[in-house]
Amino acid sequence: MKTNWIEHMKNLLVKKPEVKDFFSKDKFPLNLVDGSYPIFISLKDRGIYAAHSIFICSDDELHAIKEHLSNIFNVNKDTIGNEGVIYDSGIVHHPLFRDAIEIQKTYSLIYTFTKSFKGNLIDLVTNSSFFVETIKSAGIKEPVPWDVFPELEPDTFGSLQGELEFWWESIWSPFWHSLSPDERNDFLVKNNATPQWREFIEFHC
Repeated sequence: MKTNWIEHMKNLLVKKPEVKDFFSKDKFPLNLVDGSYPIFISLKDRGIYAAHSIFICSDDELHAIKEHLSNIFNVNKDTIGNEGVIYDSGIVHHPLFRDAIEIQKTYSLIYTFTKSFKGNLIDLVTNSSFFVETIKSAGIKEPVPWDVFPELEPDTFGSLQGELEFWWESIWSPFWHSLSPDERNDFLVKNNATPQWREFIEFHC
């Protein structure tokens, strides 16, 4: 019986952890979410004591994000890679459940960086208020639809679907709704939006 229990514990410690395993309830930041961009959405209702954000950024902005990660979590920027878990003075690229047990004692961040949509698709889950505040103050702006989808003709295109639907709903709309009416107009003017694209954005947002 004792042998079976030991084997059970060994198997438990080397299993692949779930996202919720990395974040402790007593580390959940109360002031993590607000309206500024990038948007961080609380996962508390799913039993995950952290917040999630997904957005697109340029190579320069990704470099700056890695610099912030290096400074905030005290890790070597060159070891961050494209996915993993960062915590106080450590990075794990292929974490096991036993790693999650230790990591949940600290503030941490699960990240994935992927080349996509003419930029870098950033997917983050974190319980670090300081990191969130730092990223929100970085002034990240999404690329415009006509650069991401240059083949799309807004005056002849119908419903959103496929990659466009994902990008529009998950990435563009949160960015657009984080802007005030004046900021939206300034953004469109600065990026030379055509009347057709203005109408397309207004209709789908």
